[in-house]
Amino acid sequence: MMGCDHMKVFKKVLFTISIFFMYALFVNAASYDIYTAKYKCPVRKDASEKAESLKSGNDTINIKKDQQVEYIETKLGLNNGKENQEWYKVKFDYAAREYTGYIAKACMNDVKKVSYSDDTAFEESIKEFPESYKKYLRMLHALHPTWSFRIDKTNLDWEKAAEAESQKGTSAISHLYPSLIFKDEANPNGIVVDGSNWYAPAKDAVKYYMDPRNFLNENGIFMFEGLSYNEVADESLDTILKDTFMDSEFTEEDYTKSYKQAFI
Repeated sequence: MMGCDHMKVFKKVLFTISIFFMYALFVNAASYDIYTAKYKCPVRKDASEKAESLKSGNDTINIKKDQQVEYIETKLGLNNGKENQEWYKVKFDYAAREYTGYIAKACMNDVKKVSYSDDTAFEESIKEFPESYKKYLRMLHALHPTWSFRIDKTNLDWEKAAEAESQKGTSAISHLYPSLIFKDEANPNGIVVDGSNWYAPAKDAVKYYMDPRNFLNENGIFMFEGLSYNEVADESLDTILKDTFMDSEFTEEDYTKSYKQAFI
């Protein structure tokens, strides 16, 4: 539902982001505190290991390793059998829904602090993006100054595009996310559109996945990277992937390789 153009990389990485509307330009300097999970951990309804876990339907909600969350406040509570331990109240997305809950500070990485000062060249490069995109792009630029971003103007009407993607049989959502499945009086259990486990999604779920702003973070941004072959030197990819989750290895069909090897 979100397209990407080809890219060329020479010591830089380029992301192409499809959008549906435009706003005026306003320049802002800002500082960012980046909160990410150290490993998979549960989210509680209160600041205590004895508090009930958050649920999505029948599923217990866990924050994924390296998932970014929005910090709200700190509260003391029970953790690992000890009183007065720090918990973060956070806001985050899970299965296309926004939740608020508590995560033990022990589950979190050290806070990464970055700042963005007015950068004339960068502001010029993103001037055509809607204002609502720019806070995310500035944060990514502060984290990764070698990354650059290019707008892809679809000239599509947002509501019409979402309606088209919501037509039964056009898109599908896994049965593992029951809260995102389209249901109505005539179809209380949803509509299977592919195989036996893929259902027509609810329109608000379609809108969530169509909206690039939900993925403008260090992990999600890679869905906008061009995948066509280009001659990139190994050292260029080292620069591009440094300090991202792709600065590592993965195993596929019993073969372990780096993301850099996969790209090349």
